Amino acid sequence: MPIRPVDNDVLSDACRSVAEENYGFVYVDREKQAIKDAYESEGSGLVHSGSVSNTDIKQELREMASAEDYPFERIRPGVFYVDPFDKGLDMGVADELQELFDHDLVATAEDFRRQFDLALDDVSFFVEELQDNERGLVLRIAAGARDYYTIGPQLKERVDGRGEDLNDKLASEGMNGRITHENLEDAISVTAVSDVINYLESEGYILDLDGEYLVRDDVDEFARWLWEGIEEEVVTAFQDAGYAMPKTEYRSLLVDQIESYSNVLAAVRSSRPGLDLDQDDIVKHVAEWFESGTGIEETDGRVPIAKHTDEVDAEVAGRAESMVQPVVNKEGAHTASSLKQEVEPEIEELRMASTEPANEYLRDEVRQRVSDLIDEEMNV
Repeated sequence: MPIRPVDNDVLSDACRSVAEENYGFVYVDREKQAIKDAYESEGSGLVHSGSVSNTDIKQELREMASAEDYPFERIRPGVFYVDPFDKGLDMGVADELQELFDHDLVATAEDFRRQFDLALDDVSFFVEELQDNERGLVLRIAAGARDYYTIGPQLKERVDGRGEDLNDKLASEGMNGRITHENLEDAISVTAVSDVINYLESEGYILDLDGEYLVRDDVDEFARWLWEGIEEEVVTAFQDAGYAMPKTEYRSLLVDQIESYSNVLAAVRSSRPGLDLDQDDIVKHVAEWFESGTGIEETDGRVPIAKHTDEVDAEVAGRAESMVQPVVNKEGAHTASSLKQEVEPEIEELRMASTEPANEYLRDEVRQRVSDLIDEEMNV
């Protein structure tokens, strides 16, 4: 009686089931019993063999790996691979990677071997699959004779935003947008610390600030720290200036105060090309904190100025009120237009700030406020 052939479709299902439990890998010698049990439990009818040997499994998988109808790739004798991402499933790979990087910023090949229970010979192949540009689950860091790996740009998306990407990890290890050298060393936790730090700098993830590092993606938090440190001096400068100054003067004031508080601007000016950040970016972020936290607003009208909004509004309202009340209470017939003309010389004489551009802006504000009050009084 002729020997019945192995049912390749049933064997394929059995081996794929094993692969899904092993992040895509089928180690035939290690999983032979599981494969045999899965195959034999399906039943094969009268046409195909009802059992399968270790030799059968390897032989049939070799043939399937060379055919287009099956998902297997032969890695080396007795080891086959099913791409975890080919059908939109990752077989738990992303979750395992997230767990791997939960504690350490950088992983070694040995870390991958342990985490995924791989044979040492298969680690390089697997990491290259994860590095694939379309997947971007890990990044390779070349460090002398050894390779290290860190969180790839797509890993967070693969776990539905539940985890941390590299920027998140750096930010969580630091404070106020900064991470100390000691904390960064602890987070890296491999022997080639200087090589890894050099990689992070060259790729624009961090900026060396002499003993600590600015985390590029957390620059807004760093700007908040700068704002808190220089707010008192900037507010005092505005008080001395009459609560308004030209926008260019304000930006220069911020640069001076930032440079007296931190070396970040000097570091940015001398930074590597990979850092997508310049001095104007830092100053802009700090200015945004002054607007939201202190009430210092920049205007881009006819006269670009920066103003301490609450103080300026109160001063403008008070000046306009003091000008309008005497003229509207005078006896006689008046029109709104004649009253505005009567007040105009007094407006032109106003000197509320220490610079002429700021005074020009403030006169415009008072003029508008006077006009509004007179219209209200005259029911225009």
